[in-house]
Amino acid sequence: MLGCGRSLIGRRPRAGVWELTHHPASAGAARRITRDTLGAWDIDEGTTDQALLVVSELVTNAVRHAHPPIALHLNRPTSGDALHIEVDDGGAATRHGAWTTDCAPDEHGHAIIARLATAHGCRTGNHGTTYWADL
Repeated sequence: MLGCGRSLIGRRPRAGVWELTHHPASAGAARRITRDTLGAWDIDEGTTDQALLVVSELVTNAVRHAHPPIALHLNRPTSGDALHIEVDDGGAATRHGAWTTDCAPDEHGHAIIARLATAHGCRTGNHGTTYWADL
């Protein structure tokens, strides 16, 4: 994993980007990164818990449904602003695993994210897809 963040002079960094391996263990790594980062930003426990669920779902979906690379973005431009989470992937995989048939529709990540986020969505570009959520 590679971590890099943008620092504001005299302040704690309010944005960071971490490259993740295309592996199931990356969801756990993303949760650790998120917990550490939000702790440094003094984000409250409730928001942190929600962010951990959102990050876990977004990274897990990227590993299961998309091609590499995967990158986690955390952004809180100023104190009091919404927390913005993004996960980039290399675009949709052409085949899905058998695991997708063992979940009820409301157990898939998008339903969980919809319940937790104030806003969420995705955008597709030339190099893949970015899924995002605001808390």
